[in-house]
Amino acid sequence: MIFLSDPEGRVMIDQGMLMVVGGGMLGAAIGVLARSQYLRMKRGQRIACLAMMTFLGACVAAPIGWLSGNVGAKTSYELKKRSADRMGWGIALGSGIGLFLGLPEVLIRRRGAV
Repeated sequence: MIFLSDPEGRVMIDQGMLMVVGGGMLGAAIGVLARSQYLRMKRGQRIACLAMMTFLGACVAAPIGWLSGNVGAKTSYELKKRSADRMGWGIALGSGIGLFLGLPEVLIRRRGAV
């Protein structure tokens, strides 16, 4: 969304909706393929679970960082720079939180409780 914005920092609804619909369809297709591969895996399920928790944390926190970058920006250049910086911080923090929340799942599966 940062790269699709106009000089005032807005994203037109037609471009945004195209990205939402296309991303949703692509994500659903990848999810179906990933689930079929995950069910076939035996040894790599713990690693795949941890990787997906990390990725999910980053995906949730990136838009939060993008929105927080919009607060207090006065010019379009400052808006894009702050949004990109905050989005990077959101990805980093979200990845860390996802990794932290995914570790107990891996440890529980390692002990054979699930």
